[in-house]
Amino acid sequence: MVFIEGSIVVGDEVCSLWASDVRRCCRFLGHACLFLRIAIRNATLGGLNAFVFGRLANGCFALPLTYKAAIVGSWLAYTFGVYAYSSDSVATRVRRNYAPLMTRTLLETARRYAEAHADAAGIAVTPLSGMAIVRQMSPSALQYAVSKPLVALVLQGAKRVAMGSDTFDFGAGESLLITADVPTVSQITQATASAPYLSLVLDLDVAVIESLVMEMAPAPFLAGAPVRVDPTEAEVADAALRLLRLLDRPASVPILQKQLIRELHFWLLSGRHGGAIRSLGVPESHAQRVGRAVALIRDNLAKPLRVEQLAAVAGMSPSSFHEHFRAVISLSPLQFQKQLRLIEARRLMLSEGQTISHAAYAVGYESVPQFTREYGRMFGLPPARDMKAAKTRLQTAA
Repeated sequence: MVFIEGSIVVGDEVCSLWASDVRRCCRFLGHACLFLRIAIRNATLGGLNAFVFGRLANGCFALPLTYKAAIVGSWLAYTFGVYAYSSDSVATRVRRNYAPLMTRTLLETARRYAEAHADAAGIAVTPLSGMAIVRQMSPSALQYAVSKPLVALVLQGAKRVAMGSDTFDFGAGESLLITADVPTVSQITQATASAPYLSLVLDLDVAVIESLVMEMAPAPFLAGAPVRVDPTEAEVADAALRLLRLLDRPASVPILQKQLIRELHFWLLSGRHGGAIRSLGVPESHAQRVGRAVALIRDNLAKPLRVEQLAAVAGMSPSSFHEHFRAVISLSPLQFQKQLRLIEARRLMLSEGQTISHAAYAVGYESVPQFTREYGRMFGLPPARDMKAAKTRLQTAA
């Protein structure tokens, strides 16, 4: 039997302890034992101090005054050094012991919720604003998407994400950050029935980022690719855990979620992701201007849009808009629109069962042969064969 914060693990079974008093008591006892050991050591050291100073004061050491002063100074330096080391040691050991405990608890909390609420696609949408849990029991096929800015904390398993010519492989303990609406191709590479792939996904809230950037001390921006992978920082995981725990008490969600989501964004901005995220919160930055053009493309997917219209929405000249759009999105406006249309058409055929021609016209294509050619170039198979292969995979998985 092993205790995990908020749970008891017996073999492979996890039984939840809903009594918060028990959690607090176990945590208190663990820290109390650690502090008691330090207190006993320091008390012993205090007794030695009293003995040394007493002997010096009584003149039992027949030494010159300068020697006595040197002894006292050295002993005080040693004493305070031990005290300082003891305090630092306590803090270090508490952090070191808490980190794996917190990670296991975050994994178990996400696993319980995903098992109870995940849909057929393995997505468990939560009542927390912009947060979902992804759960997959086996490696997946290639998945195409145009993601909005988000951060994904991988809790178990592994995944591969490609954007253009860049490929990222990452797993448990790492986070994927996407800071722009970019087309990605992803695949879950490590997942089993006993240890499914689990990740916690949070949409980045531009309004929250903008508010925090205004309040925080100035810091440099980090230019570069809109997709990156880094280790998950302890403060981010801890804030995510406290946010997920609100799901156990639904009445707390409308009251506490805003401040915890804001705190999670703060730790993201304060950590290694901060430079990449910060540009999203600067009013009238290139990222925000391009974001307005991206929103117009998304909202008018089936309509033809001229570069001049998009540039006007972004408040730029056409040439400047084209340059900054490619810098932020890594694609030209026309390439982005085309990929967005093809990904949406594929979703319509897979999820809603629409025919090839209906899906093509629904996303703005006027020619089905042109749609078929461009679909095959992007997904590797023409629409009919791609749909047949997808149905075969679903039947095999079932």
